[in-house]
Amino acid sequence: MLKKIFIYIIGTTIFFKLVNRYGLLNVLFFGTLIIFSVVACTLWGFGKIINNDSEEIWAKSKIRDSIYLDDHYFQDTASKGLFVRRLIRPVMAADIDAMHIDQWKKDKLKLNLDTNAKPKLIYAKLVFSPDSALKYRDAFVGTIAKKDSTQDYDVVVWNRFIINPNLKICREIEPDTIPKGYMLANNDYYITANLVSLSEPETITKLRKQKIDRSGSDINISNKKHKRKRHL
Repeated sequence: MLKKIFIYIIGTTIFFKLVNRYGLLNVLFFGTLIIFSVVACTLWGFGKIINNDSEEIWAKSKIRDSIYLDDHYFQDTASKGLFVRRLIRPVMAADIDAMHIDQWKKDKLKLNLDTNAKPKLIYAKLVFSPDSALKYRDAFVGTIAKKDSTQDYDVVVWNRFIINPNLKICREIEPDTIPKGYMLANNDYYITANLVSLSEPETITKLRKQKIDRSGSDINISNKKHKRKRHL
């Protein structure tokens, strides 16, 4: 408690000294600039780490390759699954021109177009569920349709796969709302490259093997009973 009070007093003292020396507006401006720079560097660094983790998968993968849930989804019991994203883009003048509405309404919509808006990714209604993967003994996410590096938050570039999804192990959630002035850019589904694997996870392989072993045991037991009946 005393430590917190001491830090608060020191911070307040430094703040007022800076205000007296440089003025309140200058202090607030440079303070905001420093905070923004720290956030930007953090996002950039985080994206760099993520992409470094995905470089091996990114380099090895090819179009039409099969991809699977990574084994960490089954080791982390709190995991909600692999989230899927959709790409949205700003509404353009050409989109408005294609609308079946009066011309004056088109002109009004064009007045409100945000020319600085950029495409971005939002969460879709699909999540690849580890529970469903366990239920069906199937961690197959889908096949790679395209490889696409997309930029988020204006500072981070992510390696992502556009996939043909395996809906069998998906569950539905409430998707993100498309912001005003935006529309879906395409019908593609995006996932982050470092969150998947190019081979079936060991957890599912073992479960499938156990199922085969149990089936084999049942057959052996049935054969033994049948032979016993014949002897009788």
